[in-house]
Amino acid sequence: VMKAVLFCAGMVLVCALRVKADVPVQKDFDINKIVGKWRLVAAASDSEWFKTKKETLKGATTVFTLNESGNLDVRANHQRPEGCVEMNRTYSTTEQPGRFTYTNPEYGSVNDIRVVDTNYDDYALMYFYTTKDIETFHKVKLYGRTLDLKPEIVDKFKQFCITQGFTQDTMFILPKNDSLMTNI
Repeated sequence: VMKAVLFCAGMVLVCALRVKADVPVQKDFDINKIVGKWRLVAAASDSEWFKTKKETLKGATTVFTLNESGNLDVRANHQRPEGCVEMNRTYSTTEQPGRFTYTNPEYGSVNDIRVVDTNYDDYALMYFYTTKDIETFHKVKLYGRTLDLKPEIVDKFKQFCITQGFTQDTMFILPKNDSLMTNI
């Protein structure tokens, strides 16, 4: 019985790592073109927090800035029921252009972040693989330079989410909220 339990636990880990390894990164990614202001248009996540809070999320504006070290400084304003929450992070570059890491000192989570697809002018599709202790979470975010993305881009987000194992109830299109655009 113990061998079977260990085998199953090992297989779950292998599957989780396989999913992580299979997530593509934008070909010929140019970090200089991703900088600037972005609006969060849609998100998907398998975390319990997201499942219970997604209906209360009202939008977000994010600014990516290239810092002196060549990493990506991220400043985001999230509209929540309790008001606007500002978050500041630094995504560290890796050897693979378009792939970043971030360790959250507050929660102790480690994030593997990938720019999956972008045309730099309209949209950016990003994948987040988060580990904390023995838990793992997956998240996909669709950013737009504006809140109005073409339906085929939103469909691209949905299709990518489905290929990563997300279900419709884990995907969410955020309401259009222009109040955050001037705050950042």
